[in-house]
Amino acid sequence: MSIDLKEKIREANSKALEILIHAQPTWVDVVQVKEFIPGYQENMILHAGPPVNPENAPIPLINAVGGAAVHEGLAKTVDEAWNMVKSGEILLGSQLDYRGASGAAYAVGASTPVQIAENPETGTQGFCTFQEGPSRNVLRWGIYNQEVEERLQWFREIFGPVMKEVIKTAGGINLKNILAKAIAMGDENHSRKIASTALLMQQLMPAIMDTQIPEKIKNDVVKFLCSAERFFLHVFIAGATAVMEGVKGIDYCTLLVGQGGNGFDFGTKFAFSGNEWYTSKCPVCTGLYINPEWDERHGVPYLGDSCVVETYGFGGNAAIAGPMVVYLTGGDLEEALRRTNNAREICVGTHNWAIIPALNFQGPPVGIDLRKVVAKGITPVCHGGMHHVDGGQAGAGYMNVPKECFEKALKAFAAKYNL
Repeated sequence: MSIDLKEKIREANSKALEILIHAQPTWVDVVQVKEFIPGYQENMILHAGPPVNPENAPIPLINAVGGAAVHEGLAKTVDEAWNMVKSGEILLGSQLDYRGASGAAYAVGASTPVQIAENPETGTQGFCTFQEGPSRNVLRWGIYNQEVEERLQWFREIFGPVMKEVIKTAGGINLKNILAKAIAMGDENHSRKIASTALLMQQLMPAIMDTQIPEKIKNDVVKFLCSAERFFLHVFIAGATAVMEGVKGIDYCTLLVGQGGNGFDFGTKFAFSGNEWYTSKCPVCTGLYINPEWDERHGVPYLGDSCVVETYGFGGNAAIAGPMVVYLTGGDLEEALRRTNNAREICVGTHNWAIIPALNFQGPPVGIDLRKVVAKGITPVCHGGMHHVDGGQAGAGYMNVPKECFEKALKAFAAKYNL
C-alpha cells in the first residue's frame, strides 16, 4: 500500500471519527414512513437486515412482514401477504437502505409512524419504529394477531400524532445527554436501557403535560410509556442511524456504518461503499432461553437492525458498562470486560464523553475498522434478543459478526482503489 493511500485512509477515518465523537443525535419528529422516504411505494414493506430471499425467510420475519402488509390493507391474512411477496405484488426493501433501522423483526409500511432523529452536525437523519411495550404479542418478535393489530392502529391514530406534538413541545430531545448519564448508571444501551428510558421520561412527561391533549388520551399515553422500560432503545436506534448516515459515503473510509440480520443472512455496510451490502450466513445468538427446554434449535439466527447501536459504540462495545446484561446471558464480569477490550482492539477511537466507572472513567470504543477486524481476527460482539423459530421471544444473548462480512468488504475496498 502506498504512503499516499495510507494517508488518504487515515484522513478519511479521522474525519469519520470526528463525526462519531462530536455527533448530537436528537429526537426531532414523528412522521409516517411515506412522509420520510421520498417516492415511497404504497405496496412496499421494509424489513430488518439485508435484502431477503422470500424462500429463505424465517417465520418471525414472514409474520412481521405479513402483519405489516395486512395492517396497510394490502392483504387480508399473513399467508396471503407472503404469497403476494413471492409473486412481486408486495415489494420488499431493507430499512437500512432507506435511512432506517428496526428493533428485532419489526417491519414497516407506508403509514407506520416512526421516530425521526437527526444529527445537526451533519444534517443527516434516521428513523425507527416505536417500541411496543412489554406484551409478548408484538410485531418485533414476529407475532401478528388482533392484539398486535389494535396496538398498531393506536400507534398510527393516537400515539404517533400525540408524540409528534410532544416532541414539538419539548423542542426536540438530545439523546447524547441521556447516553452520557445512563452509561454510568449500568446501561450498555442495547439490551439494558432502564436508566436511559427513565431519563428520557423525565423530559417527556413535562412536555406531555404542556400539550393540549384530551385528559383521557394523556392518561393512556403516560400509562403506556411507564410500562415500556425498553422505550429508549428504539429512539436510540433512530439516533445511531442518523449519525452513521453522516459517515456513509466518505471516500477511503474503512469504518463500519451499518449492520443487521434478516434471520438468514447477516449484512454489513462500510463508509467507503455506501449502501453496498457484504453478507454472510447469520449466526444464532448464544444466551439464555426463556424456556429451559429450548436450545439453539429453537433460536432464529440474528434478526434485527438494533446492532446499529454497536456501530455507534454502545451495546457490545460498552459491555462492561452493563455487566448485568452479560451475567443474564451466562457470562461474568471478566467476560464483560473482555468484550469491551476486544472492541477497543478493532476500533479507531473512544467516546470520551460517555465515561464508564469500571473502565477507570474511560468511554467505550467507537469506529469499527474493517482492516483491524481482518488483521487481528477479532470480530464485533452484538447484543440482542433472540426470536423463537415459531415466532415470539426465545431469550436474549449475543453473537459475533461473521468475519466473512469484513473479508468481503476488504476485497471490495482493494478492488475499488486498485490495491
